[in-house]
Amino acid sequence: MDQLASLIAEVSKRASADAIVDVGAGQGHLSRVLAFRYGLRTISVEAVASLTAAASERAQKLCRMKRCSTCGPMQLPLCVTAAAWTPQELLFAVNQALGAATRHRILFACLHACGDLTPNVLRTFVECGDAVAVVAVGCCYNLVSEAGNPEGGERAAASRILAHTAHAGGELAVAQPERAPVQASDASLPGYPMSAPLAHHTLGRQARMLACQSAERWRDAEETRSWRGLAFRASLEVVLLSCPGVDASALRGGGAACDAATSFNSYIHESFARVGVECPLGDHELEALWRDELEEPAAYMGPFCTLRCVLAAPTEALLVLDRVLYLREQIEEDHSVFWKNVFDAHISPRNVAIVALTSALN
Repeated sequence: MDQLASLIAEVSKRASADAIVDVGAGQGHLSRVLAFRYGLRTISVEAVASLTAAASERAQKLCRMKRCSTCGPMQLPLCVTAAAWTPQELLFAVNQALGAATRHRILFACLHACGDLTPNVLRTFVECGDAVAVVAVGCCYNLVSEAGNPEGGERAAASRILAHTAHAGGELAVAQPERAPVQASDASLPGYPMSAPLAHHTLGRQARMLACQSAERWRDAEETRSWRGLAFRASLEVVLLSCPGVDASALRGGGAACDAATSFNSYIHESFARVGVECPLGDHELEALWRDELEEPAAYMGPFCTLRCVLAAPTEALLVLDRVLYLREQIEEDHSVFWKNVFDAHISPRNVAIVALTSALN
């Protein structure tokens, strides 16, 4: 968090930005650091009203406490509840928050904006006449939509979240603005590919899932426990095939912690028990299943996951490169586009910040 906030403050100064728009801000952690530590005018945009209320309440409490003697001016972030799944929606919310009558030099920022939200922030930076910079750290590549499937998982998930949280605005949140009408062209833009060189390339969800793997975390994990746990979890699927009367969806969501299981039998029994179901297979049947069908292929789990980790970094690099190429295609010659690792990958595997600046307002 500190490294990213420092980078944003540096880019803001370089671009002479007078407003930071933190998109997908959640509970506003990044916005508060930017506002309180660096004295930056910050607009915190979040689609979930309850998170906006929590962010506003926390900011006001910290401002009253004034515990940090090294902080700059205690300027409260402006917390806005607004859907921002297209550039049009995000620009609509920003104009309402800042006021359309006055021009501003805006820096768009996002920290681990899931799925299509990161590409949307980049497109908004390109389309916004007042934008002078963007600093974006993406996440959840598995939720990115691809050409041919424009709605993707992220937009559908967002709709479900908003439907369940629309009532939880709270008095501290800025009132949710009227939603901008969504144009067909907005909804049809895929999260991948964005750039012309990769226009006809496809990855597929499995490859995008692969890009979310963390080689650093696997490298530091205790080897036997890690591979054994994954082997048990994969073997649970085989057991489910032997139990057609069991609600498999409930079991997949409530499986036992792999590293806590002392044996295959204990893992299976604990997994069933956690969803209130008795395993139809007895201990002897489970032991025979493991010995005859599962133990030998389980030995390949380590090499298989190692290969996945090896391929994760170049797959993620392709997604990042696509976004960088898009920015270089779209903005004027007097610009700078680069990417930078801003976190310890052991703590936060999604640690690549994409930065772009343009020297003047359109």
